[in-house]
Amino acid sequence: MSSKGQPLSNSTSTTFDSEFALTLEPKVEKLTFGSNYAIQGIPLTETIGFYNKTDATYKLSIQTSESPKYTLTVDNDKHTIKKGERVSIVISLKFHQYATMGLTGQVQFCLKKKALMGGDAVVRALRFQLEGVVPAYNEKEIVKASDEEQFRVGMIDGVLSMVKNENVVAFKYNVEDKFEMEDYYSIQNLYRDIHHPDILGMVGIVLTSSTILLDGDTVKDLQTMMQTEKYGTVFLLKCCSDCANALLYLSSHDIIHRNVKPSKLRVVHHDITNEGKCTVKLHDLTTTYRLKKGELIKKSPGTYQYMAPEVMEMKEHGLPIDVYSFAMTMYHIFTNEVPYKDLSNAQIQQKVCAGERLSLTDSPFPRGIVDLIAECWQHDQSKRPKFNVIVAKLNDIIKDYSQ
Repeated sequence: MSSKGQPLSNSTSTTFDSEFALTLEPKVEKLTFGSNYAIQGIPLTETIGFYNKTDATYKLSIQTSESPKYTLTVDNDKHTIKKGERVSIVISLKFHQYATMGLTGQVQFCLKKKALMGGDAVVRALRFQLEGVVPAYNEKEIVKASDEEQFRVGMIDGVLSMVKNENVVAFKYNVEDKFEMEDYYSIQNLYRDIHHPDILGMVGIVLTSSTILLDGDTVKDLQTMMQTEKYGTVFLLKCCSDCANALLYLSSHDIIHRNVKPSKLRVVHHDITNEGKCTVKLHDLTTTYRLKKGELIKKSPGTYQYMAPEVMEMKEHGLPIDVYSFAMTMYHIFTNEVPYKDLSNAQIQQKVCAGERLSLTDSPFPRGIVDLIAECWQHDQSKRPKFNVIVAKLNDIIKDYSQ
């Protein structure tokens, strides 16, 4: 049964940390709950273990901070731990309201020897600090603005809607479909953890109807827009820069997108009088994969026209596959042509895996872009630049065009 624990005390008869006799498993300095963000109404949990390596028996009591914004509980707030024993404590944190401040608190573990119950307690405190809370809305607050499907996330098409006078795209999942609901929970957790100005993010959720709300202030995807309009070099460079910044953020968290292409870029703001002021956001994170430390994988989804050779050949790969896809995305953006558009997947694989690349002399690429594309689509994935280098080079290219 879950317990709030005792409220935090300012008792003077305590000693902090240095004489804490139990071994913490894992050895953490703070509580993280596996995420920097919470979703309103959905608990985050973390399990902390204690191992008694001493010859004594200890009494462990747990105190939790209190706030009107959240409930912080433990599964059991009192333990007796004998020599050689281990105990695991499940800590649960649930925010009741949307908040941007006051997202901090702590759990104190108060330890006394059983034989000296009148003595001072030794206290170990673990704090948490979240960065934000994704708000939960009532179904009645969501107003459908259009029956037109906007874009797809996973297997679900989004519908343009409004909540509190803000544009959102609503993705409603079928609670009776097991696989659809598994997709829902996976996507919910994924979008909860990813926050960047150049990535289309989750701005809310409707718990009662299993609906995810994404930022709706987008025009169209870049590929669709380029099919009907011709855009200037500054605009196209800014699109590449925003995409690269999004991928830099993902790669810095060891996340591979695995399906980078122009149709995955949503144009949010486009001022035809100042094309450098446009904003483009990478979307559809359902293909992403977070690598464990030192991990390489052998299978990835994607689109053949933008797919790295090591993915086609099912060889071990990691973050550099997004660099290759980004090169193909830049090629598409500046030529306004789908790469290998007249070839089958098998033909594309044959050419790409043989080291052949598309021509960079047939179209008027901006200064510096030809060299950057050539660096990014190198066959040897270890030779492709990292996204911090790519972003810096794009910034220099944009600066040249702005002067």
